[in-house]
Amino acid sequence: MMKNRCVVSGLAVALAVIALLSSAQAGSERLVMVMSVQKMSHDQLVHVRFQDNQGHSLRSDVMKRLAVHRGNCDTGRELLMPEDYKFGFSPEKEMGIYLSPQAWKDAPLCFSDPEFGRLQTTVTRKDIGQSIVRVFK
Repeated sequence: MMKNRCVVSGLAVALAVIALLSSAQAGSERLVMVMSVQKMSHDQLVHVRFQDNQGHSLRSDVMKRLAVHRGNCDTGRELLMPEDYKFGFSPEKEMGIYLSPQAWKDAPLCFSDPEFGRLQTTVTRKDIGQSIVRVFK
């Protein structure tokens, strides 16, 4: 009985280690659990965190209803998840949005929410591999 328990425990530990090592980007198609700065830089991703006008991070339910447009909020192309962006945690484990290069290159972005309004911003090459903060005013 003791031998079986050790074998099962050893197997569980081995599977856990394999799971941790096999995925540098754990999560799902729409959610990135954590991504390293190196991976973000390699893929030219930018992580954007959002705050309200009092400096509080936006809750995940608010972030889920954000509309993201490339260009103007009214006439710009609406970005799609997961092709253009994904929700995810920064290397510091802060919730935000990972923007792909086709989403942020050569055009301003507009984030809008019924409660918080609109936020027009730009992302540049210097933001690659970074977690940047944008504030709804």
